[in-house]
Amino acid sequence: MDIEKILNLQTLINHRRTIHQNPEIGLNTLQTTAYITGVLDQLSVQYELILTTKTAIIAYFPASCPSKESLAFRCDTDALEIKEETNIPYCSKNSGLMHACGHDGHSAIALGLAQVLTHCQLQKNVLIIFQPAEEGPGGAKPIVDSGIFKKYHITSIYGLHLNPYLPEGQLSINPGPTLASCRVFDLEIRGKSAHGTMPEEGIDAILIASILVAKIDQLKTKLHDQNYILHIQKFIGGSNNSIIAEKVLLKGTIRTFDDLTYQKIKTAVYIIIQDLVKQYQAKIY
Repeated sequence: MDIEKILNLQTLINHRRTIHQNPEIGLNTLQTTAYITGVLDQLSVQYELILTTKTAIIAYFPASCPSKESLAFRCDTDALEIKEETNIPYCSKNSGLMHACGHDGHSAIALGLAQVLTHCQLQKNVLIIFQPAEEGPGGAKPIVDSGIFKKYHITSIYGLHLNPYLPEGQLSINPGPTLASCRVFDLEIRGKSAHGTMPEEGIDAILIASILVAKIDQLKTKLHDQNYILHIQKFIGGSNNSIIAEKVLLKGTIRTFDDLTYQKIKTAVYIIIQDLVKQYQAKIY
């Protein structure tokens, strides 16, 4: 099969740039869904829309001879809440939103695969899953819970991720886990407000939050044998130069390759929180 005769590179570029110009977030990827289904309609590909928002797309390519088993390829379609400042000709048209994590490229690649599959004699059924809400709300679980694995007898599922650190034209495959799971978390520290001239009457939420951030960072050396990433990415607190802060909000992520490591990290953070609550009579949620 001569793929270059089936799939023109400029077609892939056009897919990617069109999706890049129209970024959407979470499950609300209506424009993106309309574009993808429009391409699938042009290719005469069977598909169904699932989830309550009808933005997850399951494209179906039947085997040449009847087959019960199916293979699946998955891509993500949502963007991030980031203001694009690239000034490229095809930059985001949706203010405050940007495809900054490669999902536009993933979707374009999946559409290219769809075009190629329409010319293939398949030994097994193939699905392409276009998944929204990879960033944040969690679009994978409701797709799994919809029953498609049982309905289509999916025996394996494949995915990829663009990597800007690889030289152009190279692919990277390695055995075992490649990309870690990501859990986001919020921690709210509640102290007691007081005037800055009488700090003894307050419970300084900024001080407690700062100690918490430092102790979380120290876990990197205490749990050095674990393969994980734990970071606080956002620190919000305080109201006035002269007021002891009553409340601070911390936002962070935990990335691990397995649930056991995640539970170890979660337990270690919980112990730190309990010690600070006891020491400063604060509340941490």
